[in-house]
Amino acid sequence: MAWAYTFDSDLDVVLQAAHNEELEPLVILLSKDKSGKPLSGCPEYAHYYPDHQRYVHLISVKLRALGGHQVGNLLRRGQGPSYLSVVQSVATHLKVPFSKDDSITMLEQKLLEHAFSACYQSMDEQDQSLVLAQLTESNEGAGRALVATEVAAGNFECLSPKGRILVAVLVSHAVSRAVGFSLEARDLVSTMVGKSWQQLTLAVSHSLTRLSALFSGLSAVGRPPYQILVPCVLHIATLRLMQAGTKLPLNPTAVLSQPDGASEGTPD
Repeated sequence: MAWAYTFDSDLDVVLQAAHNEELEPLVILLSKDKSGKPLSGCPEYAHYYPDHQRYVHLISVKLRALGGHQVGNLLRRGQGPSYLSVVQSVATHLKVPFSKDDSITMLEQKLLEHAFSACYQSMDEQDQSLVLAQLTESNEGAGRALVATEVAAGNFECLSPKGRILVAVLVSHAVSRAVGFSLEARDLVSTMVGKSWQQLTLAVSHSLTRLSALFSGLSAVGRPPYQILVPCVLHIATLRLMQAGTKLPLNPTAVLSQPDGASEGTPD
């Protein structure tokens, strides 16, 4: 069945603003789907790969088609559901409460909170302390006790925009590791956390098993393959926050101190 592309503002604006390296995880994930028409079968993909921006519309249409029931896609003549409907489907799959009136950003925030809460609860006390220290620093004044209480409860309303971006990027990094590849940090996040980035990614890597369980399991025939769809949606949610955060004033001095002898290193 041929794909029918239509512009979706909730999805395409983010994809079109993303760098090739930021689109790479989506291409890898979507290429894992063997049902229907693969990305690699499209002339644009064959001609331009790995310049993903040249066929970003294919990423959009493939993702939306993947998020719809196969019968529904047939009735829509190859066009998948709206991206908002896809994200709502993911929220339902993960049992994340939401309202039908929630905007795409509100839904994505709830999904990121859910995923990060799962990671945080499976960390040991030392890793939790490391994450809380950085979130407190990023929060520019909020007390550590408040941050600890809210994060443990999966509620990030007390976090500053910087703190929410940090949470989102840690989730996206953990997702990429859980599905088998590495995701480099953008300069925005490196500036925010400085030398502590390597420590933070090591902390979240200890919770990959718990995170993988969020999107593992078999899918019913014709139903969306959530083991692909969930990490895609979480990654796009992260990209949206990072793109909005490029206008934030950053404080490069708000970093954790390194242990003696530790080197700056690079992300995994």
